[in-house]
Amino acid sequence: MTARRHARQAALPPAGYARPRPIDESGLIVTVFGEGGGVEDTYDFGALLGPRDLLVACAAGFERLAGPDRSWRAAATCENGYRAIRTFLRYAATLRTGDVPLANTADGHRRMLARYVRALGGRDPEQTWGRLFLTLPEALALTVLFVCAEGWNWSVLDKLCVPDESPAEGDDDLAIYRVEIRKRRRPPHLRYTSNNLVDDGPGSPGRLMHQALEATEPARLTLAMLGEPTGRLLISRRGYDSAKYGLFHLGAPPRMVAMRSWVESSGLIGNDPGNPFRVSLRRLRRTVQVLVRKEPAQNTDETHQSVYVRRDPAAQREAQEVAAQGLANAVEHARTVMKMRMLLDAGADELTDYVDDAEKAQALVDGVLDTATGACLDFRNSPFAEPGEPCTASFLNCLACRNAVATRRHLPRLAYLHHALNALRATLDPAVWDQDWREHFLRLTSLLEDNTSPPEREAALRAASDADRDLIDRMLHREYDA
Repeated sequence: MTARRHARQAALPPAGYARPRPIDESGLIVTVFGEGGGVEDTYDFGALLGPRDLLVACAAGFERLAGPDRSWRAAATCENGYRAIRTFLRYAATLRTGDVPLANTADGHRRMLARYVRALGGRDPEQTWGRLFLTLPEALALTVLFVCAEGWNWSVLDKLCVPDESPAEGDDDLAIYRVEIRKRRRPPHLRYTSNNLVDDGPGSPGRLMHQALEATEPARLTLAMLGEPTGRLLISRRGYDSAKYGLFHLGAPPRMVAMRSWVESSGLIGNDPGNPFRVSLRRLRRTVQVLVRKEPAQNTDETHQSVYVRRDPAAQREAQEVAAQGLANAVEHARTVMKMRMLLDAGADELTDYVDDAEKAQALVDGVLDTATGACLDFRNSPFAEPGEPCTASFLNCLACRNAVATRRHLPRLAYLHHALNALRATLDPAVWDQDWREHFLRLTSLLEDNTSPPEREAALRAASDADRDLIDRMLHREYDA
């Protein structure tokens, strides 16, 4: 027979034993006992922020969770739970009133009690109400961000309300914020527009709106508890409770009040510490709209051009450069395309004056010098071949040759060539078109538009014979290439 594993039995508690109460008579001090019956730790809820009833309720909830036969057995777990309740009460105390609890002192002022200072870590806004609410300088920084991101002006941001939020169709993780924009100076029927901002990750327009909502939501909750609900997006807390304006500022913060504090705290001092840097929201918006986005922002195209683009010095310089480059391109284009000469109404005598050779002029009239696109006056002196050698270039290059001439007789053929090239452009890859055909098409277009009217070109196209069409089609299929 084997011996029992535990030969010694545990001692029973004496008669009349009762477990010590974990909560004292005040209901605020909780003692946590260990599994061996000893005291693990004691937690004083009276040292935390909040009204007594709330602190007693938190202590009772803590006691129900902490202990040897409860969910929180380990000392570290109990400590983490107490810290979480302490953090919650800090924010709850501020959220209810917009400020931490204050008490009247002997000198007639209202100050934080020492135990609250210890609990929060200090008296400064960053350690008290600044944990929950935007300061005026912080709200100004958020305003600047919206100007940079969306090009909204100060008046729009000042009246901006909390947007509607809806998930994207087919993607519940993708949020879309519908922002109502109000332009007060517009006629009533044009005063209201909307923007959809999509939150599809960091850096997206919707992500900034999401962060702005998170930063300002505590202020809206506090105002609702104080009986002053609001739907405004931008809300910031003043450093004092003004009898005239209240504790919170609704809308974009006053620029003169918040600007200096913001630029100093942000390090935007510049070269002269006595003259801090100033951020002009008007200039910033103009920069974003004209130089960055280069498109209207809540404006018509006419307003964008007349009010923003034309008045901007950088845009004016850029426009001058573009215009100068355009003129230079036009001149170069003209030099490139205007090599073939078109003599539509010249007879034999006029052609003789042009060619300065009566025999060659007559050959031109008789069609002896014809090519697929016009006529060639000097087949052995081509810019595309060695001097004295016969020209082997494509007939399309006749459009760029100084020796080429087109008369009225060639017009139907050229009109059909233009029609065929235009049809070819619709079927080719843009890269292929640009490389092989675009230059010829531009030359021919310039030649026809400079020398004929639209009715003349339409009549010439109708007059193209089957032989003309067959000749051009075979040339485009490169059957005549040397």
